[in-house]
Amino acid sequence: MTRFVSTRYPQLRIPALRVRFRDGHATVKDPDVAARLASWPTQGVGLAPGESLPNAQEKQEEDDPNPNPDQTPDQTGNEQGGEPQRPAKTARREDWQDYILATYDVDADEAKDMTKAQLQTLDADLSGDDE
Repeated sequence: MTRFVSTRYPQLRIPALRVRFRDGHATVKDPDVAARLASWPTQGVGLAPGESLPNAQEKQEEDDPNPNPDQTPDQTGNEQGGEPQRPAKTARREDWQDYILATYDVDADEAKDMTKAQLQTLDADLSGDDE
């Protein structure tokens, strides 16, 4: 298992990797997921102090109940893989909040308290865009 910290977004959830931080901490069992999370473009996400990435070849093969995780139904029953359209920079704050919640699955209360500029910054941080 590999421990990670999220200093900027303590309740961050990354559905694509099936990772959820609680109070800034997450534990990842799958070495492949750990490797992807270690290179995730979000600022403030990294290995916990004293942690190192496991060797992916040391992973024990387990039966995966879902051999294609990119096409699992999300909470709305829609197929994952297609992300919602990013709103225009001039779009309403509510449109940005809906987009952030649908795309990154961050804490709804946290997103509700953010300004439009903060939501746009969060999107840029999580998507790795330098807009």
